[in-house]
Amino acid sequence: MKVKRKRKADNRIQQLPMQMDMTIESGRLTAGYTRKENGKVDYDVTVFRRPGNSKQVVHRFETADLADLARLAQRLAYAVSEDPTMDQDARGDLGCLAACLERVFPTGRRFDGLHCSKDSPAWNALSQLLIDNRSLEEMSFRTSPRSDHPYRQLVLLDLWMHGIGPSEGFELPELNPTEIKDYFGGCPICGENHGYRNMRRVHWFLCRNHQVRWCAGENLFSTWRSEGVKDWKMTVRDIGDYRVVDPMYNPADCN
Repeated sequence: MKVKRKRKADNRIQQLPMQMDMTIESGRLTAGYTRKENGKVDYDVTVFRRPGNSKQVVHRFETADLADLARLAQRLAYAVSEDPTMDQDARGDLGCLAACLERVFPTGRRFDGLHCSKDSPAWNALSQLLIDNRSLEEMSFRTSPRSDHPYRQLVLLDLWMHGIGPSEGFELPELNPTEIKDYFGGCPICGENHGYRNMRRVHWFLCRNHQVRWCAGENLFSTWRSEGVKDWKMTVRDIGDYRVVDPMYNPADCN
């Protein structure tokens, strides 16, 4: 009778790979990556864990390693996105990933892996903003909303720089303030209002399309009185990292 041996490939200790261009560490984990060029630039990545300070490595991870694995992905994405010879779309995707993980594991580093061409919506919004920056002083977005107000472009760029949405930027749609139906305003990008959530007695309206929120005030609705700490923690978890913005109001509701 043939006896099957239990595979232990994932557990076996191996020598540290020598042919690597660079290594990045996070806790007990190390990633080695090697640049290759076969028609287009790409990278081979090897992830391993060191038992203690040994030069030997294992390729099996534990649950305690998961946070380090996420941090490792963040640092790898940032490092590779800085290679100017890589495909532009791939660099944008990696920069977006690094920026998103920065919100979970803040390092204080500013990720510039999100690149835009001169034909992208983000670039056009920035150009228009630089041309019309005086209108920010001339007119308040809150009291005199309009579709071409530079504040909308500022929000668009802020979202794009923080990795929210596609790496090439958002399209800035035409938005007629008179079409804002909700008294508490709508998203400055698309005009949508997806209701509100409470953080204790403070009410936050939100747009899930663009991950933004705006404060309507305190103790305006009684719903917060029937909620508890668990509900508010869930709210923070769900929308706590949404960007805080000024909404677009219907001019009829601004007076």
